Amino acid sequence: MQPARPAPSFDRNAAFRAFEQTLERMTVTPEYDGAKPFVRVHSLIKWWRGSWDGHDMTQVERLHHAVYANSEGHFGPISASQLSKGCLRVFSILLDLGRGHLVHKFQNSGIEDSRLPVSNVEELHATIMGMGLGNAEAKALAKKFHAKQWSFCPIDLSTDMSKIFDKKYIMPICQKQKINEKGGSATGIYLIEVQEEFVSADLKQSASKYNSREDGFGYRYQFALKTFHDGNYDLFDNERRAFSGLKNHEGMVGYLGWYSHVCDPPPSSSEHASHTVASKVMEKTWNILLEYGDLDLEEYFLERLPPVFADEILGFWEDLFEVGDAIKGVHNLEYGKGELAEQYYGWHADIKPDNILSVHGNFKLADPGFAHFVKKTDQVPMGEVLGGTETYGAPECHPSRRRSSNVVHQTIDIWSLGCVFSIAATWVALGHQGILQYAELRREAVRKYQQDSQAGADGSADVTTTHDTYDCFHNEHIVLPAVTSWHKTLRMILRNTDTITSLVLDLVDTHMLLGDPTKRLSAETLCVKLKRILEKGNEVQSKLGMEVPQLIKDALCQLDDSVPAKLPPKSPSKGASSNSHRRSAKSARLEVPMMKTTHRSTYYKLEQTPMSPPQDTDALESGVANVSSPNTTEENGQFPPMRPMSMSGMSQMMGSASTPPRKNTGAFNQHGTLRAPPQNVFQAKQQLEKEKKGARGLIGKAKKALGKDTRDKVLSSHLGNRDLVFLVDNATTMQRHWDEATNLLGVLVEKAAGQDPNGPDLHFTLGNHKLTAQKNTAAFTNAMRHRLALPTASAATDIRVPLGHLFEKYLGDTRKAMTIIVLTDGLWEGVKNKDEVSEQIVAFVKKVKDLPNNVVPRRVSIQFIQFGVDEAATARLIHLDDHLKDRGIPDVIDMEPANGDVYKMLLGSLVENYDGEENELELVESPEELLDLTSPSTPILSSPNRSLHSSPSSQGPFTPPPRTATDMSQQTLKPQKPSESSRWGRNQPWPR
Repeated sequence: MQPARPAPSFDRNAAFRAFEQTLERMTVTPEYDGAKPFVRVHSLIKWWRGSWDGHDMTQVERLHHAVYANSEGHFGPISASQLSKGCLRVFSILLDLGRGHLVHKFQNSGIEDSRLPVSNVEELHATIMGMGLGNAEAKALAKKFHAKQWSFCPIDLSTDMSKIFDKKYIMPICQKQKINEKGGSATGIYLIEVQEEFVSADLKQSASKYNSREDGFGYRYQFALKTFHDGNYDLFDNERRAFSGLKNHEGMVGYLGWYSHVCDPPPSSSEHASHTVASKVMEKTWNILLEYGDLDLEEYFLERLPPVFADEILGFWEDLFEVGDAIKGVHNLEYGKGELAEQYYGWHADIKPDNILSVHGNFKLADPGFAHFVKKTDQVPMGEVLGGTETYGAPECHPSRRRSSNVVHQTIDIWSLGCVFSIAATWVALGHQGILQYAELRREAVRKYQQDSQAGADGSADVTTTHDTYDCFHNEHIVLPAVTSWHKTLRMILRNTDTITSLVLDLVDTHMLLGDPTKRLSAETLCVKLKRILEKGNEVQSKLGMEVPQLIKDALCQLDDSVPAKLPPKSPSKGASSNSHRRSAKSARLEVPMMKTTHRSTYYKLEQTPMSPPQDTDALESGVANVSSPNTTEENGQFPPMRPMSMSGMSQMMGSASTPPRKNTGAFNQHGTLRAPPQNVFQAKQQLEKEKKGARGLIGKAKKALGKDTRDKVLSSHLGNRDLVFLVDNATTMQRHWDEATNLLGVLVEKAAGQDPNGPDLHFTLGNHKLTAQKNTAAFTNAMRHRLALPTASAATDIRVPLGHLFEKYLGDTRKAMTIIVLTDGLWEGVKNKDEVSEQIVAFVKKVKDLPNNVVPRRVSIQFIQFGVDEAATARLIHLDDHLKDRGIPDVIDMEPANGDVYKMLLGSLVENYDGEENELELVESPEELLDLTSPSTPILSSPNRSLHSSPSSQGPFTPPPRTATDMSQQTLKPQKPSESSRWGRNQPWPR
């Protein structure tokens, strides 16, 4: 049935203006060279299917009526539902061209969204001619439609993409900038940003998400893009193959896929002034999509202060040693699984600081562009390797020795890593200035060697070198004596807290920087020795017993957190000239930005514990601890930075030994409770990975041996001895969110590890699959993948059923407090009258409130975590969160979107400080949210293999009502109705 006709006063022009304004708002116009505008088509489709403000119809129905109001007949040649199911992109293009009234003819001719983009303009011309248009008119429309469609069909990025696109396709890159000029003119390495709706759910797990309100692009993900020109296809193919083979190796930068694209050539510049106009043609590029590293090791040494305390030094070397594991994986590569696995010898051939990246706090090896692989044999691995970087290359790789052969041992990588360790040791001891001095020392030593070599060749004592002096660590045969002497000097000046660096230098001198490649360590043996260095350094450190006072740790961590992650760009000084008086320029010279100290916050924050709220509010305001405002919001799309500590604040912290140390894991707020900075699921997962890595290290093992509490301190300060029960909605409507829900559940369980002494429980809204008192965190994600838990066809959730069972079970044993965490989309299509859910919850909470000797605040609480952005479902959950407390019960209900704060998901229902904060839901999170109903890629659900909940034989006050045959039939999946309002606010009635 068609929706009711709008009133006679319906304004067609207003409808068209609304579409035009929305399209303009949804059109992205990037500003980098060669960029093309594109439409946020997933958000646009979401708008189409959303409600028209203040009216009981969708935008599709509104524009459908505006276009066909004057058509012959009562209903028009195409229905609004037909448009909504498969013609919204086509309809949008035609409306933008002023030909919206032809959409039914396009649909009848088979030109629907699933057919876009139409590649052949001549074929399109013929099809439009068949719609009854004249040849000239059809040709003009075909040309315009063909050109316009590409902006409505930007490419969605996904993991393992491997596609070739012609020049018409548009990559939805909203920002693009060259990372650096390294790598020569053959390739370009770029930081690209892609809005989240164009990034698949699996790809999001490998990227960082952030928002900048300055450009209006909203939330986006960052990636690295390595671009090769068509003439360098062989280099691209070699690197792509190498990355593909090393894809699952933990120590390598993540390889996410590749694509080819024809695009505009780079803009002309002075260095390309010789290019003629004829050469300005479209060119084909080959592109590799990678994890984005914030800094390479060379930049890291510039932007970070070297470690000072023993834990920082140990932590830095432990992280850098992971590059050794990555090299071991390259040298002994296993490709494939099981019986099909193949063994390869490999060479990276270009290990240097530029190719070691800091990715989410971990050092990873990158750029295997010169990598070489051969199948394993019983012989000593030898391979023909080309390329590499002369500074860090082994003596046998020097051009003077490669004239006869390019065949080398795998240990060329061991030499290069030894050079990296040598520079890293210099930085640890002397900072970045020491690295610059060391490089100049090597250049001078090479120049002296060249002069001596030429003098010996022609007998002249005074010879000026005829070629440029280069920088390397050898004299074409053995390590430079200056390098060995430099290492001796470093050992003399190392801090007394440094028990590692001298051992590293010993390893470099005796086993890595050796002229004979056969005497260098293999990668496997190297990793064993690196592990022993860490153990020995930790042992010596323990014997020395040097411990930094906790007050000093806290003060320095607070300062470190106040410093930006990257140095601000240098700006030229104003009004200063080369002959300015020295004293007049003093202020400008002293304005040196503060820098982060490597591994400071990472290691000292692991030791922090919760404290009672400080009483000295003046001390808090001075910056000793970070004070959250009542309405903490995101600033520039990121969480508010911690307040820099003032010198007075530091004095107060250090002035009294009786003052309890104020930690940095959480900040006290106006409620006097400890809270942590907000974390989304991605940030929480990264922190958990780092903590697991720390636990595997020597410091973590020592803490475990000493019995130190490794649980999350903020959660421990609130959860106490509380039962945690996870309830996952596995109705059909949750299928599209299942991967996201599985990932989030795993993070929540791991984050809350150890909080419930018995282990959390897991239940599903449909079926009998469950976990009880499970301490193994992996069991929860495995349970989500169990065939009895997966969403099936025609299965709808009646949330009253599982909640009723949990309520009854709790009232049978009320010894412990309990928090129920519900992962759901909130649709609950198995409930006819949604008011009954609130009635059930209110009755239960009142019963708990009246329990004898109930002195525990919020003894039972319920946290709803919403997936998707269904407006009616959001309004329902907001109603439960905000309005049930008006019914005479404690405020024990909270809701949080699945892309919100993980801490709030765990604490929002029982900690007042968290319960008061809300997050704005994004309009569209991913292309998966907008699977077209007619798309052939939409998965077909299997038939249900389990029955729906049936009524228990005994009825209690909180048992769900009996289910009739009619009720059961209503649990089959029905088509989604249009929302009844544009955006439900917190004070609006609860939608039924």
